[in-house]
Order: sequence, then C-alpha cells, then structure tokens
Amino acid sequence: MKTLTINRITVTQNENGTLNFAIPEGMHAKGLKRFKTHHMREVNEFFNLAAPKDTRTNLEKINDYVGPLSKEELSSYKELIKEAKSIKDLDYIVMEIEEIRAENSAMGPIILFSTTTDEAPAVKMTDRTPAQQFINFMYFANNYSIDELKGMFKATSAPDHLKGKFYNICDREGSGTPALFTWLMQLSDGNKESVFNYVQSVYDNYKNQ
Repeated sequence: MKTLTINRITVTQNENGTLNFAIPEGMHAKGLKRFKTHHMREVNEFFNLAAPKDTRTNLEKINDYVGPLSKEELSSYKELIKEAKSIKDLDYIVMEIEEIRAENSAMGPIILFSTTTDEAPAVKMTDRTPAQQFINFMYFANNYSIDELKGMFKATSAPDHLKGKFYNICDREGSGTPALFTWLMQLSDGNKESVFNYVQSVYDNYKNQ
C-alpha cells in the first residue's frame, strides 16, 4: 500500500482507490482543510489520480477555513476576497481574520456607548492629540526610511504576515505611500494603535536629537 506523508498528515489509498487522511493527535480539523487546499496536487500526482476541479468561490473557501463570516467581517473583506487571485492571497485574509478574532476574544466585549450617557467614551491612543498623530503619520507615510518601515512591522502583532500584506498592496497600487494608507485601514484596532504609537516614537526621537 502506497503511503505519503506531508506536514505530519499521512495519506493512504485503499484498494478501491479511496484516499484516507490520518491527522496527528492535537491537529485541528482546519489543518486538514488547509492541507487539502495546498497539497492535493502533490497527493494526486503521487497516487496517479486526476485532480478534481475546485469549483468553490473565494468566499466559500474562506468559510471552509475560518467558519462563516459575520456581517461586519463580510463588509470589511468582501472586496479583498473578490479580488483574491491565489491561495496565498486568501491565506493572508484568513490570517488577518483569525488575528482580529483572537484579539477581540482577548479584549472581551467592547462597549461602544456609555450606559449612562449618549456620548461615546473618549479613546486615548497616545499622549499626543489626534490631530498631531494624524499629521505625524502623514509625514511618515511620505518620508519613511527602510529601517523605519521595518520597525513599524515589528511593532505589530504579526510582523511577517503584515509585512507581506503591505508589499502585496504595493504591487497592486504601485506606490508605497497610498499602499501604506490602504494597509493601515485593513489592520485590527490593536495594530492600528501600535503603528500610531510607533510613528509617534519616531518623531519623539527626532525631537530629542
């Protein structure tokens, strides 16, 4: 009996041609779904099988990875999902959705408005005023150095993933400055805050020199 093992998942073929997938203990079912998406070409070649055509839409693939999207997630990502051209593009979207879900889960319920007043609570991101933060970010977006850009990625919760996402946006938009604006608006609130705080620290260092 022929056996193929990739990324700790073992594939065997029965006498009737059926494939069996054995996943290691502790691996989530999503791991098998991703395996089938990324490695079925290798599996089919190994067992001399014709590859079935994947007829799923991008949204159906995303739902298979992370479960059904909420209305808010669908509204935020529908254009990116629609424009995704490859599994790699979809992987970036999946990783970001999982990152934001984990962040929101850790934060607990978010209170949008006070229970005693009609006003939204003030949000303090740094000691500087929002107007100054905005101005500093605009300066940064138009004048950042490579080292400063690397520092910005390191300030986020997923440096390698978000760095790759930024350069993918650059490839689509053809310029680093508008790409940075697009990239920023696709970050989770926690990573937006980290980026603004990093940019603020850059300008604080300039001021102290």
